[in-house]
Parts: sequence; structure tokens; C-alpha cells
Amino acid sequence: MNQDNTTGADSGTKVNDAITQALAKKESAGEIQGMAELYTSLRQRPLHIKAYPLDDPSITTTAGANVKTIHFVRHGQGFHNLMADLFTAEGKVWEPFVKSPDNPYVMPEVMDSPLTQKGR
Repeated sequence: MNQDNTTGADSGTKVNDAITQALAKKESAGEIQGMAELYTSLRQRPLHIKAYPLDDPSITTTAGANVKTIHFVRHGQGFHNLMADLFTAEGKVWEPFVKSPDNPYVMPEVMDSPLTQKGR
């Protein structure tokens, strides 16, 4: 089946994807600066990391050791992300991490947001 990428649902998806990517770049700028500061501070003290699967039988005992279990999780697009994309497409600007009516991430309607079809 041939799909025209300039009209219909496909063009809407492409526009939404472009808006999502632009918003992610904008929002990550502050986080990148914070990571640079964290990196600088962590370089001042030694840190040793050993990673093992939780079910690895060859792991020696960790009793008395300073051990952390870290779970890496990637989430899909939620309705709060879609709302941010729509706000951005409309030219709206908001202050990140500030509770205000202009911030799509703190709207009561999307708190504990379900995943969109794209995010599933």
C-alpha cells in the first residue's frame, strides 16, 4: 500500500514527531547543564561500579557492602507528552517544573497520565 507522506494521518504523525523532538531538545538543555555539573563533582571522588544481572549465581556475597540495585526503565509517550507537543505547536511557552495553568505537565487532567497509542 502506497502512503502519501504529505497528507492525511501520516503528515499529522510526522508533524507531531517533529514537535516532540524539538520540545525534547529544548527541555533537555537544562538537564544537560545539570549533568555536566554532576559529572564535574563526581570526578572529584572515586566511584567503582560493577554491574551484574540480579539472577547471576556467580556473584559473591554482598553482605556488608554498599550495594545498590538500579532498574533502568524507558517509558512510552503519555498524554502529558502529547499535551506538551500540542502546546508547543500552538506557540505556548511554559516554565519547566513550575505548577501553572500554562504547564502541560502539571495539568490535573494528565497527572499519572496513561500512554497514548504511540507510547504503547
